[in-house]
Amino acid sequence: MPPTPSLSLQALLQQARQAFAAGQPQAAQTHLLAALEQAPDYLPTYEQLAQLYLQCHQVQEAYQVTQVGLKQQPDHLGLQLLSVQTLLKAGAVQQASRYESALLTALDAAPLQVMPLLAELRRFQGRLPEAVTLMRQALQHSLTYAPTPAAPSTAAREDFGDRHQALLEKTLVQLAAAGVHAFTTSGTLLGLVRDGRLLPFDKDVDVGLPFAEMQAAIDCLTRQGWQEHLASYGLANPRCLRHSSGLILDLCGFVFEEASQRTLAGFWLPQAPWAWQRITEYPPLKLQRQNTPVGEIWAVQDPQAWLTALYGDGWITPDPDFNTVVAAKNLRGFSLLTEYYACLYLRQHWQKRQLNKVAALVNALHAHRADDALFLAVQQQLNQEGHKGHANE
Repeated sequence: MPPTPSLSLQALLQQARQAFAAGQPQAAQTHLLAALEQAPDYLPTYEQLAQLYLQCHQVQEAYQVTQVGLKQQPDHLGLQLLSVQTLLKAGAVQQASRYESALLTALDAAPLQVMPLLAELRRFQGRLPEAVTLMRQALQHSLTYAPTPAAPSTAAREDFGDRHQALLEKTLVQLAAAGVHAFTTSGTLLGLVRDGRLLPFDKDVDVGLPFAEMQAAIDCLTRQGWQEHLASYGLANPRCLRHSSGLILDLCGFVFEEASQRTLAGFWLPQAPWAWQRITEYPPLKLQRQNTPVGEIWAVQDPQAWLTALYGDGWITPDPDFNTVVAAKNLRGFSLLTEYYACLYLRQHWQKRQLNKVAALVNALHAHRADDALFLAVQQQLNQEGHKGHANE
């Protein structure tokens, strides 16, 4: 057990939490650095500061903080877990794997904390069947514990739409000029077609392109100051890049499959069997040039058909609980990677008490795994909570 902090130290830590909840991460950081200066041997402060850096996507800073804390107590589980998180977000899988024995040792004592992180480590290592087993176990454990929702944020939600739309159009023009056939897709296309603008509060945009042009797109964006974001979550497709403005761009690669005459996309792990991947199917990709106030870009010829493939006929009606990763209407089967993300999202939403989202996921999963004991257990928990189910059932 850590020592009881002084009242002044407790006040600084509380001020940091309040500042972050109010959308003031710099103020939160100032309070935490002051707390470290006052009590450099109080390890929970290192945990809180590392978590703050992670939430602000300052991965290197987060890792440095964990290492300073671990020098004082090398077996501190919280800091070990945070170290693994930071290393995975940096794509340093080999370094993260050095903590594997510590995670396995702590697994029985702290399954809620260790199991999902060990699952992520296995996914990054390419050991997806083991990762799925661990994430299913993590979900099962979560159902047996009463979740503790995080304190609600007091920060005003920022509508990024107009600011990010201008940057998106400029970026699409730059990509087209570099010979990349980049076009809006998924939620970004949905917002532009249905609402005439980007979806409000979205911090990322979805851009499709032929997978063969992926590296050319990354090279073009890197020259414009974009940087890879969180090692693209360990995926070969899509690839994620971050702009200094905070906008995150998901580069979604598409390939044409001769046998089915379909265009394929999805989430693809590097060097993994094709049968493991999360694959989505679209009509043949047909693009057209489109003029904008800032230049010429590429766009799909029939956006309504593209959206119907992904969202179904009801795409015109907003559904805030729709999870594209798991509930996409154009999924090819129900692969290991799809199952992994289904369990991950169910666990996350359950812990946050986002029961509408849990119900929507369970409803979508019924079409793929109607007799899956774990998903049925989630449904049973919802019933015990008195939840009425998803509105679109």
